Amino acid sequence: MSRTGASTLGTHEFMALCELLGAEPYISGNVGSGTVQEMSEWVEYLTRDGDSPMVRLRKANGRDEPWRVKYWGIGNETWGCGGNMRAEYSADLARQYATYCRDHGDNKLYRIASGASDADYKWTETLMQQSYGRLATAIIAAAEGHGLRVSIEQTGASRENELDVLSMSRNRLYDGLILSTVGMGAADVERLKVDYPVVILGERIFGGPVDHVAMPNVEASRAATRHLIERGCRRIAMVCGPLGDEVDVSSLRFTGYRQALLDAGLPVDPALVQSMDAFTMRAGARRAREMVESGLDIDGVFCATDTMAMGVLRGLADAGVAVPGQVKVIGFDNVEESEFLVPSLSTIDPDHDAMAQRAVDLLADRMERDERGRDQEEFVSSYTVVVRESTGG
Repeated sequence: MSRTGASTLGTHEFMALCELLGAEPYISGNVGSGTVQEMSEWVEYLTRDGDSPMVRLRKANGRDEPWRVKYWGIGNETWGCGGNMRAEYSADLARQYATYCRDHGDNKLYRIASGASDADYKWTETLMQQSYGRLATAIIAAAEGHGLRVSIEQTGASRENELDVLSMSRNRLYDGLILSTVGMGAADVERLKVDYPVVILGERIFGGPVDHVAMPNVEASRAATRHLIERGCRRIAMVCGPLGDEVDVSSLRFTGYRQALLDAGLPVDPALVQSMDAFTMRAGARRAREMVESGLDIDGVFCATDTMAMGVLRGLADAGVAVPGQVKVIGFDNVEESEFLVPSLSTIDPDHDAMAQRAVDLLADRMERDERGRDQEEFVSSYTVVVRESTGG
């Protein structure tokens, strides 16, 4: 199937067939022979409304309204005749292509990575580790210990996509579901009452009808802030996401930050709470420069994520502020890169492996014993304060 070229079945014909059958379309882009631009434009051609070159082309080809296409395969020729790619290279491509497969309007994408040609666990493990992150990799490893196979769907932090996964998992013949709730919240608790085993991850829903595995957000953030205080800091800024009424990562980690200040008899100065819309290095660097340029008096920074902290380190360096000499910085997550920065980043290790193992153990128990009548379990992982150069370690 091809967007514009000659093909046995073209894009419009395929979408018309799906509509006739009442079927959900799944489209897989070629990362071996196609380009990032081609796949990005294909997504835009099919799903974007308004005005753009791709929208005008679609209309010229006879379709005014965009289609809804949720399921997109990132690569269908990463092995065999398509390229015989190494897992590491395929993972890099998956990240690159997925970045440019954008949501248009209310059409939220599920970006699905291509797997190996056979039951090659090592290939799959490498792909997941490099393109989907540490927790997903740990879940795959834990599942292998139970003889379970894992299928991962990206929901893009979208409530709609998370609810779709809940409603469709039984139809896809999954035996159980581990769901990271980012878009869903307390108002969606009743939607978790499904007829198959579910374990949820995250900070948005507590006390629900299913087992729940969470990070030690409050206590670990309290420990991170206390570490800065013990290193002599008294004017400690917190860099985090938006703080609102919803329970989320930023609000929980702010609670820990606040508790540590109060424990030490230090004031909670609103000017030191630096909330941002984006959890990115670029946003962190910009905010660090703004704090320095505004003359804000700080001697320590607790960042809600390591990604933000990396940006803060860059921004302070750009502003001529020495770390840890003038300002000490600590993050949260212990991502691999944090150890190799200059200065290396002090951080919180929330024990992803323990969370993954407990989530899989809980799910496997429910699946094997049909223990849906058993009381639900709330599991909060342990943590470690990892002291490195950014706080004088």
